[in-house]
Amino acid sequence: MKTSYAILFITTILALSMIPPSFGRVSINNTREQTISINITFANYTDLDGDGFQDDVYAEVEVKLDGSSAYTFEYNVTLTLPSGLSFSYKFIISTNYQSFIIYHYFFDHAIESGWYTLNAEATLNNGGRSTTSNTFVFDPPGGSGGSDPDLVIST
Repeated sequence: MKTSYAILFITTILALSMIPPSFGRVSINNTREQTISINITFANYTDLDGDGFQDDVYAEVEVKLDGSSAYTFEYNVTLTLPSGLSFSYKFIISTNYQSFIIYHYFFDHAIESGWYTLNAEATLNNGGRSTTSNTFVFDPPGGSGGSDPDLVIST
């Protein structure tokens, strides 16, 4: 009888050792939502390219991100002239910064007199979707020049 209990005990121990333990496993889900916000803090005309014409537009857009340590977002900026003619530019921006300013240099864009509209939009798709936009209206005097419009941004 002692032998059958010993065999039963050994069989039970072997059977239990084959069952993988469920304790010690931890699953972590990031529940913090990632967000983005933008604010056009300045936009006006000037002579950025030194051609003697104040037909360039300079703008600053503040970007704030939250919820992660790395971000990739789509950034669209559109400058609309008084006539309705629009210049749109799209960028994909990757960054580890949570706050920064994008400096826009629109060369040879301010070619009409009247009210200009600068619109900036951003969409963050990391772990969810956050979209924001901001519009800034300003009135540069008429421009001239004749060069092809060009945009440069920096941070």
